[in-house]
Amino acid sequence: DTEFAPQPPDSAIEATGVRVPAGATPVQGLRQLNRALPEEYLALVDLMIGRPVLCSSDADKDHIIQIDKQREKVEGIIRGMYDCLARFRPFQARQSLITALRAQIEQRKAQAASLKSSREKAEALIASTSAELNRAAQALQARDTSAPHPVRAAAA
Repeated sequence: DTEFAPQPPDSAIEATGVRVPAGATPVQGLRQLNRALPEEYLALVDLMIGRPVLCSSDADKDHIIQIDKQREKVEGIIRGMYDCLARFRPFQARQSLITALRAQIEQRKAQAASLKSSREKAEALIASTSAELNRAAQALQARDTSAPHPVRAAAA
């Protein structure tokens, strides 16, 4: 089916006859087309209800031509919607990537905060252990200087 072959999106929307503001985003164009589709489809159904079984007169042939034109209009709207969706995909992919990267950044910030907290706890533990060791070393030195050393006392 080559009907949905890539073509400039604006020309596909213009071909539908649906008014879309110039410079409209793909989402705005899609909304306009989405609003127009049910009306045009119902018009096509109305035309098909009154379709003659046999083309016996010029009026019947004109009616069939009207049905074909309306069908082409509905197909054009669907083609325009397809093109709008195709234009929206890169935007959607970019937004998904941004969301994923932001989640990764938040996760890394949380991990960094956790590591910082662990590092601070470890530093506090090392500082308290170091202080205890210094006090113990000072207490040993104080005890050694106040009591005579057995080897020094024997030598004197």
